[in-house]
Formats: sequence, C-alpha cells, structure tokens
Amino acid sequence: MASLKSLTKRPILTLLEIQTSLRSLQQIHTQLLVHALLHDPLSLNHLITTLSLHHNSPQSLLYSHHLLSHSLLSKPTLFSFNTLIRAFSKSPYPHHSLHHHNLILRYSLRPDNYTFNFLIRACAQLGMLCIGSSAHAAAMKRGFISDPHVRSGLIRMYAESGSTEASKRVLTILNPPMLS
Repeated sequence: MASLKSLTKRPILTLLEIQTSLRSLQQIHTQLLVHALLHDPLSLNHLITTLSLHHNSPQSLLYSHHLLSHSLLSKPTLFSFNTLIRAFSKSPYPHHSLHHHNLILRYSLRPDNYTFNFLIRACAQLGMLCIGSSAHAAAMKRGFISDPHVRSGLIRMYAESGSTEASKRVLTILNPPMLS
C-alpha cells in the first residue's frame, strides 16, 4: 500500500507548476509542511525554484530566501543555493547572491560551474570587480574556467567594469589565436 507521502507528493508538486499568485504558492507551502514534504530535498527545491525563478516578483524571491534560511533540511542542497544565486543575480537585490555563495561555503558544499556563472553575473551587476576577480580565481582553482557560461560571464564582467584588457586576456587565454 502506498504511503501518504507518496500519494500527496505528486499532486502538490504538480500544483506548483500551475499556480500564479504568491498566496497560492504560500498555501502549497503550508500543504508541504502539513504532509512533512519539506524534509524531502526534491520538494523544497521545487518550491524554491518556482518561487524564485518562475514567479517573478521581489516578494516571492525574498519569500524563497526565507524559506531556504528556515529550511527543515539540516543541509540545504547546492541546487537550492544556485537557484537563489541565479534569481538574485537577475533581481534588484544581486548582493544577496554573495550571501548565498558564502552559505554554500559555510555548509561545506562544493560550488560548481553554475554557482560561479551566477556569482560572476551578480558581481557584474553590482560593479564589484574585486569580488568578481576573486570569483574568477576560485573558478580557475576548481577547474571551471573552461565552462562557456563562466567564460562569457567573466568577459562580460570585465568589459562592463571598463577593464577591457582583463576581458581580452580572458578571451585570449581561453581561445588562443591559431598559429600559422
């Protein structure tokens, strides 16, 4: 016989895809709490993704931030953090991306190419070349410098900050000119 969790998981998560108002999403959050589904990383990730990426409003983005901060998970997933870093990097609050990157490190999670791509975008939006350069160094150290999204983010960040030489160096190092 199927458990209550397995019966309720699908319909509740499916509702996330069709709801449009923050109020409805908060009601779904309540149902996830009632059915103890927020212990499941998949359910929490799905709710955070819907709130932060698909429901494009500052209120839902901040709600997803608080949801992860007060998560019932003892160790949130890298996916959840990356989702928030991505959403905040495109929002009026890109500085929150830096905070979530610090939380990734505090939870001893390993940043991946998505983390660095979104973090570099946030640094570009904030005009924080110093922190962006540190993200560049960390991406190099972890071997993500060859990722096309990380590379294009670096080129964009350096170009937007007026550091065209650094932008050219990134482009040249990653795409050396063909020798005759």
